Amino acid sequence: MNKTELIERVAARTALSKARVAEVLDAQRDVLVEALHEEGEAVLPGLGKIKAAPRAARTARNPRTGDPVQIPERIAARFSAGKALVDALNL
Repeated sequence: MNKTELIERVAARTALSKARVAEVLDAQRDVLVEALHEEGEAVLPGLGKIKAAPRAARTARNPRTGDPVQIPERIAARFSAGKALVDALNL
């Protein structure tokens, strides 16, 4: 499912317009990014938890040329599904 499909499905289940749903999703993304920067994690009730996890710098290889490529240190987002989501998927 892409963002457009998500917006359409949420709008169909609520009394909100597609534009309003898009605003809410964008605001949610912004709030989650802020929380990950400030606190290192964000809980999504009923879904799970997103944590900011550092990834060390490393050397990789370009698959086309075989040349070494330096990949810089960065922060990745890790999602851990909550029990409610896992149970809903395994009915």
